[in-house]
Amino acid sequence: MVGVAVALGFILLIKGGGVGFQTDSQDVKIGEGSNKTTTTEPAVPTTTTPSTSVAPATLKVVVLNGAGLSGYAATAANFLGLAGYPNIAAKTAAAQVQTTTVYYAPGYEGDAKAIAKLLSIGAVKPLPTGTVLGKVATDVPTDTNVVIVLGPDVEGIINPAGASTTTVAGSSSPGNSTVTTTAGSAAASTIPSAGTKITTTTVKTTTTTG
Repeated sequence: MVGVAVALGFILLIKGGGVGFQTDSQDVKIGEGSNKTTTTEPAVPTTTTPSTSVAPATLKVVVLNGAGLSGYAATAANFLGLAGYPNIAAKTAAAQVQTTTVYYAPGYEGDAKAIAKLLSIGAVKPLPTGTVLGKVATDVPTDTNVVIVLGPDVEGIINPAGASTTTVAGSSSPGNSTVTTTAGSAAASTIPSAGTKITTTTVKTTTTTG
């Protein structure tokens, strides 16, 4: 009887957890709680590739007279030359325009914007493909970086002395027209610097056609 009693007591101790056995049904998770470590991946910096740019002295620029004003492209070339762009060809545009546009070859947008800023022009445009901007195709060589098609809107900027060109149409007899053009000497290829005395010479030419 004593042996049976001891055996029953041992069984009761086991069920009651009295001998140190963990009877809790909850799972124990290791690594959670206050000692948990969180790893954050560092952000990858992003970079923007700037537009290709060259020194103004080496930039190849073509200025096209699209305003129909005598000596206009040469005046613009001289204006830009004084601003640090000496490598400029002055030619005639394929068509007359009212507003000036600055075009750029691939990689020279920044350079075009710098020139546009000098001319007080807003946006610039990429060189159009398959369009002849000059009077002849060879006026704009294939290695040209920037092309400027001049309109009359920048006359006061490139020629602040104010060469004025006026065209008056009339008729002295049926079928005849008279065109009078007046230009100041500032339309020549020299733009005086600040403080220089300006002497203006007026040349008047009258042509009658029948």
